[in-house]
Amino acid sequence: MNRFTLLLAYALAACTNANPALVDGGGGTSDASTADSSGGGGNTGTPDEGPETDAETRDGDVDPDVRVDPPDGTLDPDEGPPPDGAVVPPDGAVVLPDGDLVPPDGDVVPPDGDVVPPDGAVVPPDGAVIPPDGAVIPPDGAVVPPDGAVVPPDGAVVPPDGAVLPPDAAMLPPDAAILPPDMSPPPPDRDDDDVPDDEDNCPDISNVSQNDADRDGRGNVCDNCRNTPNQGQADRDQDRVGDPCDNCPEAVNNGQRDSDGDQIGDACDNCAGTPNDEQRDRDGDGLGDACDNCPDVSNADQADEDGNGMGDACQVPGDDDLDGVDNADDNCPDRPNRDQADIDEDGVGDKCDNCPVDRNRDQADADGDGVGDVCEAADFDEDNVPDGVDNCPFVENRNQADGDEDGRGDVCDNCAEAPNPDQADTDADGRGDACDDPPPRVRVVLEWGDDQADLDLHVLHPRGAYRTPFDCYYDNRTPAWCTPGYLRDARGHDGSEEQVQMADPAGGQYTVGVDVFRLERRLAARVTLYCDDVVHVSVVDELDSPDNLWEPFRFDPTDCSVHRLDSLGQLVCEDNECECNGCHEGVCAPRNCDAERACNFRTGACADAPCGGCEGDLVCREETDECVECVNDDPCGRGIQCINWRCQHPDGRDRLTSEWPENDPPRCEDDAQCTLDESCQRVFLGNSCVLECHDGRDGLRCPDGFNCCGIQLFGEFCVPDGHFVGQFCN
Repeated sequence: MNRFTLLLAYALAACTNANPALVDGGGGTSDASTADSSGGGGNTGTPDEGPETDAETRDGDVDPDVRVDPPDGTLDPDEGPPPDGAVVPPDGAVVLPDGDLVPPDGDVVPPDGDVVPPDGAVVPPDGAVIPPDGAVIPPDGAVVPPDGAVVPPDGAVVPPDGAVLPPDAAMLPPDAAILPPDMSPPPPDRDDDDVPDDEDNCPDISNVSQNDADRDGRGNVCDNCRNTPNQGQADRDQDRVGDPCDNCPEAVNNGQRDSDGDQIGDACDNCAGTPNDEQRDRDGDGLGDACDNCPDVSNADQADEDGNGMGDACQVPGDDDLDGVDNADDNCPDRPNRDQADIDEDGVGDKCDNCPVDRNRDQADADGDGVGDVCEAADFDEDNVPDGVDNCPFVENRNQADGDEDGRGDVCDNCAEAPNPDQADTDADGRGDACDDPPPRVRVVLEWGDDQADLDLHVLHPRGAYRTPFDCYYDNRTPAWCTPGYLRDARGHDGSEEQVQMADPAGGQYTVGVDVFRLERRLAARVTLYCDDVVHVSVVDELDSPDNLWEPFRFDPTDCSVHRLDSLGQLVCEDNECECNGCHEGVCAPRNCDAERACNFRTGACADAPCGGCEGDLVCREETDECVECVNDDPCGRGIQCINWRCQHPDGRDRLTSEWPENDPPRCEDDAQCTLDESCQRVFLGNSCVLECHDGRDGLRCPDGFNCCGIQLFGEFCVPDGHFVGQFCN
C-alpha cells in the first residue's frame, strides 16, 4: 500500500466516523477499504449535500449515492461529477491546491505520505519511529528501544546512552543506581594495594612497589627465595625458605644458621663447626672427614682417650707414640722410645722418667717441679747442682742463669726473654707462647716414633713440585709464600718431629708430602694439620723403604677444607733433579699444567686464559684469581662504570634493594637474606640489609627513591625517601 492510498484511507475513515450515514445509505459504521496500487478508492457513503453523480461500485455498477471529486482535487460542483476513482473529502474538509486536505475543526492533515492515525491513537512527535504492526506503543514520554532490544519491566531503570548494560539475561533491578558511561566494576584486589590480583606478584600481601629482586615473578614480600629465582616456590622441609636458597632443603632451619660459612646449614652439616661444603664422610659415621678424628674408621662417639686429636678407633693399633712398641709393652707409651732405655729399671723409660737414675715407679713429684721426690738430691746432669734445686735438672748449667727469673734456667727455658714458668708452647715449635709471635693460621706437624729413622716434611704450593722453589722443605725453608716456614730438620737422633708454619697463606690447594730419607725397619708416621680451629690427623703405618713418598692430603687455607689423598709413591732424586712416580704434587704443578698456561689454584683447572678460563662474558680478577663481570670500565659501555667488579650505572639505577618496612630497616641474619648488592650489617639494635653508598667519592650511588645516608658508627648506606631512619643522617 502506497502512502497516498493510506492518506485516502485515513480520510475516508475520518468521514465515516463523522457521518456514519454516508456508508451503506444508513446508520452504523463501515470498513474503509484501501485502494489498489493504482490509487483506486474504496466504498464511500452518499454525502448529505451536493450534486449526485453516478459512481461505480466494487461490482462495477454505478452507485448514485457516491460523490467523486475531480482529479485535480478541487471541489467545484459546477464542473460536473468527479472522474471515476476520485475520493470526495468529508463535509467541511478543505482541499488545498497541492492536494493536501484540511480537516474540519482545525485538525491538520499531515503532508503527503504521512499516515493519519485512527481516533484515539497517539501521534508520535516528528522524527519518532512508528513501530511495526503488532508492536506495543509505549506510553507518553517513554523511549522506544531499538529493534531487537529487550524492554525492561515496569520500574526497571533504563541506563542512559553509552552506559554499559549487564550481561545477557541479567536484570537491572528497580531503583538501581545508574552505571556511569564507559566504566566497568573494579577488578579484584584481595590485599588492597591498588594492584589487581591478576597483575599483583603478591596478591595476598600488600606490596605497592611490586619489588622482585630475582625477577622470578614473585614479589619480595611473598617470595621464599628473594634473591634466587624460584617460580614454583618449592620448599620440601616447609620452613618457609625455598629449596634453591635453603642451606638445608630437607631439614627445618628457619634461621639458616651456618656457623662455619660453608653454605651448609648447621641443621644438616656433618661438620657444623668446620667448613666442608662437599660433606665428605668416607667412613659413613655421620661425621664429615674434615672434623672426624678418625675419618677412615667409623667412630660416631669420637672417643680420644689420650686427647691427642686422633680417635682411639684409628690409632696405630696398640702404639700411640708410633715407636713400634705396643702400648701394653711400652715403658713410655706417650713418648717415642723405640730402644725402651730404662737406666734405673723402674719400668718407666728414661725418656719419660722424672728420676731416670733413681727408682720411682710412682713418679711422685710433690712440688711439681718436674723432678721426682726420690731424686731431689740427685744430680742427673752432673753439674754439681742437686736436681731438687736445679733450674735445669736435665741440662747442665752450673751458673744457673735465669734472665727472666721465672725459675727456668736460660739453657732450658723455651722463652728466656719473658717469664713463663709453665713453658706453654701451643704450636709445639719449641718457642714458648710468651715469646711467640701471634700463632700462624696454619701448622703442619710430622711425627714418627723411631729415632733411628729420618723423615722429611714437604708442603707444596699449588704450582709446586718436589725440591723446587714451590716446595717448602729443609732446603727451601722460608719462601715468600710460606712464612715463617720450615722450622727445623729433625734427623731422628736429635728428634722425630718436623713442622711447617704459614702465617696467612693465599687461597688454593696445598699438597702435604712426607719423604723417607732413612729407616731401618718398617715404621709409622703421623701428620697433623692445624688450620684455625680445624685439626686434621692422618696416619700411615706402612713406610718400609728409603724412597717412599707419602702424600696424606691437600688443604685449602681459605676455609681449612681438606682433600684426602692417602697415596704412597716413590721419590727418586739425584742432584736435585727428582722423579716422582705415583705422586700427585701440586694441583697446578708442571706435571698437571704447563708453567706458561694459566691454572686455577683451587680447582686445578688449566687453561690458556687467566683464572683457568672464565665462562661467558666474565673476566679474570687476577689478584684474587676469581671471575668477575668487570675489572675496569671498558666492557661496561657508555655511561656505565665498573663498581665493585660489576657494570653499573653511577646513578645507582641497577642496584637492588630489599623492601623497607614502614618503621624499621630490612632486618637480616646473614647476607643470604639480602639482595646481591647488599650486605647484612649491624644498624642500630640489630642487623639490617645495607646498600652501601659513597656519593661524591667513587660514584657508588643510590637507586631512585633512595638517599645516601651517613650515620655515625654505622657508615653510609641508602635509605628510602621519607623513611624515619633518614632523621638520623648526618
